[in-house]
Amino acid sequence: MVVDRVEALPDDGLPAAVAPVEAAAPVGEDPMVVIPDDAVLRIISFLPLESAIRTTVLSKEWLRLWKEDWGQKSRRYEIRARCAPSVEGLLKILEEERRLERLSVVVHTIMKSSHLREIIERSADRRVEQLHVELTNPNVVDKVRFHLPILSRVIALQHLSLRQIVVSKMRFTPQQRFNELSEICFHFVSIESYMLRNVITRCPNLRFLDLRSCFDLDAVAISPGGPKLSSLTIAGCKHLNKVNVVGVTSLRSVFYSGRFLSSFYLPRTSRRSSFTDLYICYDGPIIPMIVPSLPDEERTTQLKWLGGFRRLKELQLLMFDIKTINVFDIYAFLQSFHFPNLTKLFLQLPRIREDVQEAVREDVLQSMSEGVPEYALDNLKVVRMMNFNRTRIEMHLVRFFLRKARNINSLQLVSLFHNAIPLGLAVQQGDIIQGALASGVIQESNSGAGTTQPCHSEVFIDF
Repeated sequence: MVVDRVEALPDDGLPAAVAPVEAAAPVGEDPMVVIPDDAVLRIISFLPLESAIRTTVLSKEWLRLWKEDWGQKSRRYEIRARCAPSVEGLLKILEEERRLERLSVVVHTIMKSSHLREIIERSADRRVEQLHVELTNPNVVDKVRFHLPILSRVIALQHLSLRQIVVSKMRFTPQQRFNELSEICFHFVSIESYMLRNVITRCPNLRFLDLRSCFDLDAVAISPGGPKLSSLTIAGCKHLNKVNVVGVTSLRSVFYSGRFLSSFYLPRTSRRSSFTDLYICYDGPIIPMIVPSLPDEERTTQLKWLGGFRRLKELQLLMFDIKTINVFDIYAFLQSFHFPNLTKLFLQLPRIREDVQEAVREDVLQSMSEGVPEYALDNLKVVRMMNFNRTRIEMHLVRFFLRKARNINSLQLVSLFHNAIPLGLAVQQGDIIQGALASGVIQESNSGAGTTQPCHSEVFIDF
């Protein structure tokens, strides 16, 4: 019960009366019940999913509303042969729905392009905001076409996810736009470059673009006047030969995994443009030594945009092999691009090695490492080497980091073998490794669970 505040008359010469304290809510009573349901749902709708779930733990009433709202506005259907609902049955169900925010349709059986078109039309009528469509039957994938221009009827659509879909070549009209669409995820989608470009230019509010294993896609190009894209992911698109997003200064996260591209243009870093996440992984068996092979004048021109690496705080290097030439690439990279703010370095070594070990010359490795300036790794505090196998090259790298990273306080070596002899017994007395072991800088383990984890936890290539 809330008691109104009582005050003495201002002219009676007496001090104001003390306001009674509000009565405390009974023990066990949910304090959130006083908030109207529509206000609670409004608050939850602005929270990220993880935060919304955590918030509902504090209040049973919030949890009840969240579950009811999610259940009422979300539908996921798996269409299978001789199981309800059929495709026709699904269309009838959607016809009876009044309002849907999230719709997921996964088809494992036979369907027609007309069925897909009707699903889109039902989604438009129900003002669907998040739509996922997936075809798992390979016989259907080759025959059914998804008409993206028709999707413009779903005017409330914010998130589009397609998987194992062939996009038709149907043309857009000037009026067909996706004004609310902010996120596109195409996985195993067959779409031509000009069609993707037509879609992107019609999405003024597009922020996230995720393209994985897309067939027929040979170029990803976004003009400077296009959407203010903040995150771009491209992985496994085998026919891709060009990426040009140099004019998209709003980009903050770029993830690329695939074959080496000679035409790969990212925004030039400036005060208006700086990356928070940059992931580039070439999956070719022979990686060209891009930096050492460029003439000095060409290197200055072509790689000027990489000056933004000076603000980089974390770097992860994924190695497909670990030979002398690979170590040379690492040193050339560190020598060409200085990282004064780098604090964490993760080196993923290959799990599978060749049986024949190359002859390693310590003097050659030592001379190569001298090219990396002393100040390049001044702020480096943590280094983690995964799949550490104690080869001569790997031991050389350990000594390199101990010498060059003068402020390092944790060098984590995650080994492949559980019964390996202690590292201290594998080196001679007086070795720099002995001192690092004694001071606790070097930490050995057989599992990466207790070690520092990189922020890029999703790796597109298996090691």
